[in-house]
Amino acid sequence: MATTNVAHGVGRRRTEAELGRGRGYDSWCRVKLMLRPAMALTFVLFLVTAAGAQVTVKGDAAAWREVMAAYENLGKLKSFRMKMTPVGQTEGAFVIEKVNPDRSRMLIQSQQGVGIESIAVGNEVRSRVNTGTNQATAWQCGPAPVQAGSEPNPLKAKGEVTISRLPDATIEGTRTRGYRSTMTTDGKPNHSRIFVLVDRGLPRRTEVLDDAGSKMEMTIDYYDFNAPITIDLPKCG
Repeated sequence: MATTNVAHGVGRRRTEAELGRGRGYDSWCRVKLMLRPAMALTFVLFLVTAAGAQVTVKGDAAAWREVMAAYENLGKLKSFRMKMTPVGQTEGAFVIEKVNPDRSRMLIQSQQGVGIESIAVGNEVRSRVNTGTNQATAWQCGPAPVQAGSEPNPLKAKGEVTISRLPDATIEGTRTRGYRSTMTTDGKPNHSRIFVLVDRGLPRRTEVLDDAGSKMEMTIDYYDFNAPITIDLPKCG
């Protein structure tokens, strides 16, 4: 049924379609709050591929070159997936699919059943919300509250990185080399632990730490390298 909405002293009846859009907007807001830490984590993740000429390296310079090479290798793949899992949150993880060079899809599903899908192809972005009732909103053109493929351009990153080696680690049966990195941009340090596959020279996991560099806030896992992923831009509306 329709209901009455009062704005600026004027009452009018809202249609079911408007109510559905309202629920979708509320869902966007809830998930946007959930993803605030993730945006900072993605920023850290992609900064590690920064051009060496624009980054001052402190610590183990050879380790930094190894990390850079791993992410450069990632950019040479046809496709891959990333799963970002917040630590200590009740909301669900989310997955980013990447088809190089410029196609990405972000899929989010909260434990409350609210889902978001956002697709970016070049500079074009489409997004929609599933409100938890199996009713997805229409595809919307333009930027979404959270965009797929919106990470900063690593080749334009500037700052200072302090990096050291960690002991090798086995992650789900695969051997990795470990690194601890602190990237400082605009005076703000971003701490992470990075694990690179020994046999393939590709990133396997990034653990993003809190501002103090002591507590893990999110894990980012890389997988499905060169998987058959197709991402097409849907029509708006």
